[in-house]
Amino acid sequence: MRQGRKMPGMNRPEVMRNEHLRTVLRTYTTRTIPLLKINDYAQQVYQANRAAGL
Repeated sequence: MRQGRKMPGMNRPEVMRNEHLRTVLRTYTTRTIPLLKINDYAQQVYQANRAAGL
């Protein structure tokens, strides 16, 4: 967590958990998703559906 940063209405454990979740989400979206090649898979499914007339 950044020094001096406060979130109104949240206690320290909540702030720490939120910071952890932000970090995990950033890692997931910048590293994991590109490795899974989800966009490539979605494109293949789309093309297969179009070819099948769906």
